Amino acid sequence: MERVELDPGLRGVVTARRAMVYAAREHPEQPAHVRAGSGVGWFRGRLLVAQDDVNYLALVDPSTGLAHPVPLPPVEGTRVFGEALGNKHHKLDLEALFVWDGVCWALGSGSTPARRTVVRWDGTAPELVQCGELYALLEATEGFAGSELNVEGAAALPRPGGAVLRLFQRGNGAPRGGLSPQSATVDLPLGALLGYFERCRSAPDAPVPEAVQRALAGALAWDLGRARSPTHDREVPWTFTDGCAGRDGAALYLAAAEDSPDTYHDGPCIGAALGVQTPDGRARQGLLFDRGGAALTDKPEGLVLDRHDPAVAWVVLDRDDPDTPSALCRVELRGV
Repeated sequence: MERVELDPGLRGVVTARRAMVYAAREHPEQPAHVRAGSGVGWFRGRLLVAQDDVNYLALVDPSTGLAHPVPLPPVEGTRVFGEALGNKHHKLDLEALFVWDGVCWALGSGSTPARRTVVRWDGTAPELVQCGELYALLEATEGFAGSELNVEGAAALPRPGGAVLRLFQRGNGAPRGGLSPQSATVDLPLGALLGYFERCRSAPDAPVPEAVQRALAGALAWDLGRARSPTHDREVPWTFTDGCAGRDGAALYLAAAEDSPDTYHDGPCIGAALGVQTPDGRARQGLLFDRGGAALTDKPEGLVLDRHDPAVAWVVLDRDDPDTPSALCRVELRGV
Protein backbone atom coordinates (compact mmCIF):
# COMPACT_ATOMS: atom_id res chain seq x y z
CA MET A 1 0.00 0.00 0.00
CA GLU A 2 1.30 3.42 -0.97
CA ARG A 3 1.27 6.07 1.74
CA VAL A 4 0.53 9.69 0.88
CA GLU A 5 2.86 12.38 2.12
CA LEU A 6 1.13 15.21 4.02
CA ASP A 7 2.32 18.51 2.56
CA PRO A 8 1.33 21.68 4.49
CA GLY A 9 2.49 23.74 1.50
CA LEU A 10 -0.05 22.09 -0.80
CA ARG A 11 -3.50 23.62 -0.58
CA GLY A 12 -6.48 24.74 -2.58
CA VAL A 13 -8.18 28.04 -1.74
CA VAL A 14 -11.74 28.75 -2.87
CA THR A 15 -11.82 32.23 -4.42
CA ALA A 16 -15.38 32.08 -5.79
CA ARG A 17 -18.41 29.88 -5.14
CA ARG A 18 -21.55 29.79 -7.28
CA ALA A 19 -24.75 27.82 -6.82
CA MET A 20 -25.50 25.80 -9.96
CA VAL A 21 -29.09 26.57 -10.96
CA TYR A 22 -30.83 25.98 -14.27
CA ALA A 23 -31.46 29.07 -16.39
CA ALA A 24 -34.83 27.61 -17.37
CA ARG A 25 -36.99 24.63 -16.48
CA GLU A 26 -37.19 22.79 -19.79
CA HIS A 27 -38.86 19.55 -18.59
CA PRO A 28 -41.70 18.96 -16.08
CA GLU A 29 -39.67 16.72 -13.73
CA GLN A 30 -36.41 18.67 -14.09
CA PRO A 31 -35.19 20.03 -10.73
CA ALA A 32 -34.60 23.77 -10.47
CA HIS A 33 -30.93 23.27 -9.65
CA VAL A 34 -28.05 20.83 -10.01
CA ARG A 35 -28.48 18.13 -7.36
CA ALA A 36 -25.72 15.88 -6.07
CA GLY A 37 -23.11 17.24 -8.49
CA SER A 38 -20.24 14.83 -9.01
CA GLY A 39 -17.83 14.40 -11.95
CA VAL A 40 -16.96 17.43 -14.09
CA GLY A 41 -15.12 18.09 -17.37
CA TRP A 42 -14.84 20.63 -20.18
CA PHE A 43 -17.24 20.23 -23.11
CA ARG A 44 -17.34 22.81 -25.89
CA GLY A 45 -16.25 25.69 -23.70
CA ARG A 46 -18.51 24.98 -20.75
CA LEU A 47 -18.27 22.72 -17.73
CA LEU A 48 -20.22 19.49 -17.98
CA VAL A 49 -21.36 18.18 -14.59
CA ALA A 50 -22.70 14.71 -13.83
CA GLN A 51 -25.25 14.20 -11.06
CA ASP A 52 -25.58 11.01 -9.07
CA ASP A 53 -29.31 11.11 -8.30
CA VAL A 54 -30.94 12.50 -11.48
CA ASN A 55 -30.69 11.45 -15.11
CA TYR A 56 -29.50 14.84 -16.31
CA LEU A 57 -26.10 16.12 -17.20
CA ALA A 58 -25.66 19.87 -16.70
CA LEU A 59 -23.74 22.25 -18.99
CA VAL A 60 -22.62 25.04 -16.69
CA ASP A 61 -21.27 28.52 -17.40
CA PRO A 62 -18.44 28.81 -14.83
CA SER A 63 -18.72 32.61 -14.73
CA THR A 64 -22.34 32.55 -13.52
CA GLY A 65 -23.21 29.03 -12.36
CA LEU A 66 -26.19 29.00 -14.74
CA ALA A 67 -26.83 25.54 -16.15
CA HIS A 68 -28.49 23.99 -19.19
CA PRO A 69 -30.01 20.51 -18.70
CA VAL A 70 -29.04 17.54 -20.86
CA PRO A 71 -31.72 14.89 -20.23
CA LEU A 72 -30.64 11.25 -20.20
CA PRO A 73 -32.97 8.35 -20.94
CA PRO A 74 -35.24 7.61 -17.95
CA VAL A 75 -34.87 4.55 -15.75
CA GLU A 76 -38.01 2.84 -14.45
CA GLY A 77 -40.03 5.68 -15.98
CA THR A 78 -38.33 8.56 -14.19
CA ARG A 79 -35.23 10.73 -14.16
CA VAL A 80 -35.30 11.72 -10.46
CA PHE A 81 -34.29 9.40 -7.61
CA GLY A 82 -33.99 9.58 -3.85
CA GLU A 83 -34.79 8.06 -0.48
CA ALA A 84 -37.92 10.22 -0.10
CA LEU A 85 -39.19 8.92 -3.45
CA GLY A 86 -38.48 5.31 -2.51
CA ASN A 87 -36.43 4.70 -5.65
CA LYS A 88 -32.85 5.48 -4.66
CA HIS A 89 -31.89 1.90 -5.55
CA HIS A 90 -32.67 2.62 -9.23
CA LYS A 91 -30.35 5.62 -9.68
CA LEU A 92 -27.37 5.40 -12.04
CA ASP A 93 -25.10 7.01 -9.44
CA LEU A 94 -22.95 8.78 -12.03
CA GLU A 95 -19.78 9.70 -10.14
CA ALA A 96 -16.92 9.90 -12.65
CA LEU A 97 -16.73 11.85 -15.91
CA PHE A 98 -14.11 12.42 -18.57
CA VAL A 99 -14.10 13.90 -22.08
CA TRP A 100 -11.95 12.46 -24.89
CA ASP A 101 -11.96 13.37 -28.59
CA GLY A 102 -15.11 15.41 -28.19
CA VAL A 103 -17.11 12.65 -26.48
CA CYS A 104 -18.19 12.70 -22.84
CA TRP A 105 -18.24 9.48 -20.85
CA ALA A 106 -19.88 9.43 -17.40
CA LEU A 107 -19.43 6.30 -15.28
CA GLY A 108 -21.67 4.84 -12.63
CA SER A 109 -20.05 3.99 -9.32
CA GLY A 110 -20.67 0.25 -9.67
CA SER A 111 -21.59 -0.03 -5.99
CA THR A 112 -24.81 -1.92 -6.89
CA PRO A 113 -25.88 -3.76 -10.09
CA ALA A 114 -28.08 -0.77 -11.03
CA ARG A 115 -25.01 1.48 -10.99
CA ARG A 116 -22.98 -0.25 -13.70
CA THR A 117 -23.99 1.92 -16.64
CA VAL A 118 -21.80 4.31 -18.65
CA VAL A 119 -23.31 7.38 -20.31
CA ARG A 120 -22.05 8.40 -23.75
CA TRP A 121 -22.75 11.91 -25.05
CA ASP A 122 -21.27 13.57 -28.12
CA GLY A 123 -23.65 16.53 -28.25
CA THR A 124 -26.50 14.57 -29.86
CA ALA A 125 -28.81 12.13 -28.07
CA PRO A 126 -27.17 10.71 -24.90
CA GLU A 127 -26.96 6.93 -24.62
CA LEU A 128 -26.94 4.56 -21.64
CA VAL A 129 -24.34 1.85 -22.27
CA GLN A 130 -24.48 -1.33 -20.19
CA CYS A 131 -20.96 -2.38 -19.11
CA GLY A 132 -21.66 -5.07 -16.56
CA GLU A 133 -18.70 -7.29 -17.49
CA LEU A 134 -16.21 -4.48 -16.83
CA TYR A 135 -17.72 -3.68 -13.46
CA ALA A 136 -17.78 -7.37 -12.53
CA LEU A 137 -14.04 -7.54 -13.18
CA LEU A 138 -13.42 -4.37 -11.18
CA GLU A 139 -15.43 -5.79 -8.29
CA ALA A 140 -13.51 -9.09 -8.44
CA THR A 141 -10.16 -7.30 -8.32
CA GLU A 142 -9.51 -7.23 -4.57
CA GLY A 143 -6.48 -5.01 -5.07
CA PHE A 144 -8.81 -2.36 -6.48
CA ALA A 145 -12.30 -2.82 -5.03
CA GLY A 146 -11.47 -4.07 -1.55
CA SER A 147 -14.68 -4.95 0.27
CA GLU A 148 -17.06 -2.72 -1.75
CA LEU A 149 -16.69 -1.36 -5.28
CA ASN A 150 -17.23 2.41 -5.53
CA VAL A 151 -15.70 4.12 -8.60
CA GLU A 152 -15.66 7.86 -7.89
CA GLY A 153 -13.25 9.39 -10.39
CA ALA A 154 -11.72 9.00 -13.85
CA ALA A 155 -8.75 10.84 -15.34
CA ALA A 156 -7.41 10.45 -18.89
CA LEU A 157 -3.62 10.64 -18.62
CA PRO A 158 -1.00 10.75 -21.40
CA ARG A 159 1.66 8.04 -21.25
CA PRO A 160 4.55 7.15 -23.61
CA GLY A 161 2.88 3.85 -24.60
CA GLY A 162 -0.55 5.40 -25.06
CA ALA A 163 -3.08 7.23 -22.92
CA VAL A 164 -4.59 5.51 -19.89
CA LEU A 165 -7.77 6.08 -17.94
CA ARG A 166 -7.04 6.17 -14.23
CA LEU A 167 -10.02 5.06 -12.16
CA PHE A 168 -10.26 6.15 -8.53
CA GLN A 169 -11.87 3.70 -6.11
CA ARG A 170 -13.30 5.26 -2.96
CA GLY A 171 -12.67 3.16 0.13
CA ASN A 172 -15.67 4.27 2.18
CA GLY A 173 -17.35 0.87 2.26
CA ALA A 174 -17.99 -1.55 5.08
CA PRO A 175 -15.84 -4.65 5.79
CA ARG A 176 -17.26 -7.70 4.03
CA GLY A 177 -16.20 -11.27 3.43
CA GLY A 178 -12.94 -10.83 5.29
CA LEU A 179 -11.98 -7.80 3.15
CA SER A 180 -11.54 -4.20 4.28
CA PRO A 181 -12.55 -1.07 2.39
CA GLN A 182 -9.70 0.62 0.54
CA SER A 183 -8.97 3.56 -1.70
CA ALA A 184 -7.16 2.50 -4.87
CA THR A 185 -6.33 3.44 -8.44
CA VAL A 186 -5.91 1.45 -11.62
CA ASP A 187 -4.69 2.58 -15.05
CA LEU A 188 -6.59 1.01 -17.95
CA PRO A 189 -5.45 1.41 -21.60
CA LEU A 190 -7.74 4.11 -22.90
CA GLY A 191 -7.88 2.99 -26.51
CA ALA A 192 -8.88 -0.56 -25.61
CA LEU A 193 -11.37 0.69 -23.03
CA LEU A 194 -13.08 3.09 -25.45
CA GLY A 195 -13.29 0.29 -28.01
CA TYR A 196 -15.01 -1.84 -25.38
CA PHE A 197 -17.47 0.95 -24.56
CA GLU A 198 -18.32 1.31 -28.26
CA ARG A 199 -18.90 -2.45 -28.64
CA CYS A 200 -21.18 -2.42 -25.61
CA ARG A 201 -23.43 0.09 -27.38
CA SER A 202 -24.69 -2.68 -29.66
CA ALA A 203 -23.74 -5.73 -27.57
CA PRO A 204 -24.30 -5.08 -23.86
CA ASP A 205 -21.84 -6.88 -21.61
CA ALA A 206 -19.39 -7.49 -24.46
CA PRO A 207 -16.15 -9.28 -23.51
CA VAL A 208 -13.62 -7.03 -21.81
CA PRO A 209 -10.39 -6.71 -23.87
CA GLU A 210 -7.43 -8.72 -22.62
CA ALA A 211 -5.34 -5.55 -22.37
CA VAL A 212 -7.84 -4.13 -19.89
CA GLN A 213 -7.95 -7.39 -17.93
CA ARG A 214 -4.15 -7.47 -17.68
CA ALA A 215 -4.03 -3.86 -16.51
CA LEU A 216 -6.25 -4.68 -13.53
CA ALA A 217 -3.34 -6.59 -12.02
CA GLY A 218 -1.59 -3.23 -11.62
CA ALA A 219 -4.17 -1.80 -9.24
CA LEU A 220 -2.59 0.19 -6.42
CA ALA A 221 -4.04 0.72 -2.94
CA TRP A 222 -3.44 4.05 -1.19
CA ASP A 223 -3.33 5.09 2.45
CA LEU A 224 -4.57 8.70 2.38
CA GLY A 225 -4.49 9.11 6.15
CA ARG A 226 -7.29 9.73 8.65
CA ALA A 227 -9.17 12.61 10.26
CA ARG A 228 -10.97 12.65 13.60
CA SER A 229 -14.76 12.85 13.52
CA PRO A 230 -16.13 15.30 16.11
CA THR A 231 -19.55 13.62 15.83
CA HIS A 232 -18.49 10.11 16.84
CA ASP A 233 -15.01 10.80 18.25
CA ARG A 234 -13.34 8.31 15.95
CA GLU A 235 -10.83 8.25 13.12
CA VAL A 236 -12.33 8.59 9.63
CA PRO A 237 -10.24 7.70 6.56
CA TRP A 238 -9.65 10.14 3.74
CA THR A 239 -11.04 8.57 0.56
CA PHE A 240 -10.92 9.52 -3.13
CA THR A 241 -13.91 11.43 -4.51
CA ASP A 242 -12.60 12.42 -7.97
CA GLY A 243 -9.51 12.80 -10.12
CA CYS A 244 -8.36 14.65 -13.22
CA ALA A 245 -5.28 15.13 -15.40
CA GLY A 246 -2.74 17.59 -14.02
CA ARG A 247 0.48 19.01 -15.43
CA ASP A 248 3.44 17.04 -16.80
CA GLY A 249 1.65 13.69 -16.70
CA ALA A 250 0.58 14.00 -13.06
CA ALA A 251 -2.91 13.30 -11.77
CA LEU A 252 -4.78 15.50 -9.31
CA TYR A 253 -7.38 14.08 -6.97
CA LEU A 254 -9.95 15.11 -4.41
CA ALA A 255 -10.47 13.33 -1.12
CA ALA A 256 -13.11 13.59 1.58
CA ALA A 257 -13.21 12.50 5.19
CA GLU A 258 -16.87 11.42 5.34
CA ASP A 259 -18.24 9.69 8.41
CA SER A 260 -20.43 7.23 6.48
CA PRO A 261 -21.16 3.57 7.30
CA ASP A 262 -20.91 2.20 3.73
CA THR A 263 -21.06 3.09 0.03
CA TYR A 264 -24.88 3.36 0.01
CA HIS A 265 -25.52 5.77 2.88
CA ASP A 266 -24.18 9.32 3.21
CA GLY A 267 -22.65 10.82 6.34
CA PRO A 268 -21.28 14.15 7.58
CA CYS A 269 -18.16 15.40 5.81
CA ILE A 270 -15.51 16.61 8.21
CA GLY A 271 -12.85 17.67 5.72
CA ALA A 272 -11.91 18.15 2.06
CA ALA A 273 -8.46 17.59 0.56
CA LEU A 274 -6.54 17.93 -2.70
CA GLY A 275 -3.72 15.63 -3.77
CA VAL A 276 -1.13 15.18 -6.49
CA GLN A 277 0.06 11.83 -7.87
CA THR A 278 3.24 12.08 -9.94
CA PRO A 279 4.03 9.70 -12.84
CA ASP A 280 6.76 8.03 -10.74
CA GLY A 281 4.18 6.83 -8.20
CA ARG A 282 4.62 9.36 -5.41
CA ALA A 283 1.76 11.38 -3.92
CA ARG A 284 1.21 14.25 -1.52
CA GLN A 285 -1.93 15.82 -0.12
CA GLY A 286 -3.13 19.07 1.47
CA LEU A 287 -6.39 20.64 2.60
CA LEU A 288 -8.98 22.77 0.82
CA PHE A 289 -9.83 26.10 2.43
CA ASP A 290 -12.41 28.82 1.92
CA ARG A 291 -11.28 32.34 1.16
CA GLY A 292 -11.49 33.25 4.86
CA GLY A 293 -8.94 30.58 5.78
CA ALA A 294 -11.30 28.01 7.32
CA ALA A 295 -10.95 24.38 6.26
CA LEU A 296 -13.77 23.23 4.00
CA THR A 297 -16.25 20.73 5.38
CA ASP A 298 -18.38 20.44 2.24
CA LYS A 299 -17.83 17.22 0.31
CA PRO A 300 -15.80 17.78 -2.87
CA GLU A 301 -17.13 15.60 -5.69
CA GLY A 302 -15.79 16.95 -9.00
CA LEU A 303 -12.41 18.29 -10.15
CA VAL A 304 -10.99 19.66 -13.40
CA LEU A 305 -8.19 22.10 -14.21
CA ASP A 306 -8.97 25.45 -15.77
CA ARG A 307 -8.51 25.45 -19.55
CA HIS A 308 -6.15 28.44 -19.51
CA ASP A 309 -4.56 28.67 -16.05
CA PRO A 310 -2.98 25.48 -14.61
CA ALA A 311 -2.85 27.15 -11.19
CA VAL A 312 -6.66 27.21 -11.08
CA ALA A 313 -9.09 24.31 -10.75
CA TRP A 314 -12.86 24.02 -10.73
CA VAL A 315 -14.36 21.95 -7.92
CA VAL A 316 -17.94 20.75 -7.49
CA LEU A 317 -19.23 20.57 -3.89
CA ASP A 318 -22.20 18.44 -2.84
CA ARG A 319 -24.04 18.63 0.49
CA ASP A 320 -26.08 15.45 -0.08
CA ASP A 321 -29.24 17.57 0.20
CA PRO A 322 -31.60 17.41 -2.81
CA ASP A 323 -33.10 20.78 -1.85
CA THR A 324 -29.73 22.57 -1.89
CA PRO A 325 -27.98 23.43 -5.18
CA SER A 326 -24.55 21.91 -5.61
CA ALA A 327 -21.83 24.56 -5.73
CA LEU A 328 -19.18 25.24 -8.36
CA CYS A 329 -15.99 26.66 -6.90
CA ARG A 330 -13.04 28.39 -8.50
CA VAL A 331 -10.00 27.13 -6.57
CA GLU A 332 -6.50 28.57 -6.60
CA LEU A 333 -3.89 25.81 -6.34
CA ARG A 334 -0.84 26.49 -4.21
CA GLY A 335 2.21 24.28 -3.99
CA VAL A 336 1.00 21.87 -6.69
